[in-house]
Amino acid sequence: MNSANRKKVAFITGANSGIGLATVKTFLNSNYDVIAHCNSNDSNLLKLKEKLLGIVKADFSLQSSIVEMLQERVFLENNIDILVNNAATYLNFSDFENISLSEVDTVFNVNLKAPMYLTQRLLPNMKSKKWGRVIFVSSCSVKHGGSPRTIHYTMSKSALESLARGVAKEGAPYGVLSNVVRPGFIDTKFHSLNKGKKLEERAKFLMLNRPGDPTEVASMIKFLCSEEASFCTGAIYDVDGGE
Repeated sequence: MNSANRKKVAFITGANSGIGLATVKTFLNSNYDVIAHCNSNDSNLLKLKEKLLGIVKADFSLQSSIVEMLQERVFLENNIDILVNNAATYLNFSDFENISLSEVDTVFNVNLKAPMYLTQRLLPNMKSKKWGRVIFVSSCSVKHGGSPRTIHYTMSKSALESLARGVAKEGAPYGVLSNVVRPGFIDTKFHSLNKGKKLEERAKFLMLNRPGDPTEVASMIKFLCSEEASFCTGAIYDVDGGE
């Protein structure tokens, strides 16, 4: 296929549920080729297997697992045009005084170091083609600090936003754009991991008085990866219902 006419290839991490799965479906419906990542559970992705270039698995808390993943055939045969760094972990097991450094390490490995490593590995090809998109999925908790029980999660997302700004500066001369999408209270199982969170009460903090749908975040991600967003880089886009 002529390279000018081929489909763009998107690699989406944390893709088996929530925002990641909605992003996979949105990109497939918009005529992109998609490689989808999950940690271990691929039950929802298997339903889309025939439409995907591939499903890959890796534990993002371990760099060795990421290295092994990138050696899979689907990466050797396809150049990545779009990287959506969506995978994240959320630990809410301890009060602030009892958060262990091992918990902090796990959160930062998955939420910050893994996206950085993936971007480092995939950016050179984007630069060589003079076109690329890197999306970092953050959290509105960065705006208000989150809760003391999840401060390590919020810290990792704040650092992720700084990484995105640095990648934007690195990529701009080569036509590679890097942006942050900052979801607010979105209707996914992610929020149920915080056992102390009352979901109905949480929605009252939003101007729209309801949780967002994952497809609403996916639509913003898709826009930022399109040609229509060719003047957007180094920026943060809130999708939070007016929080």
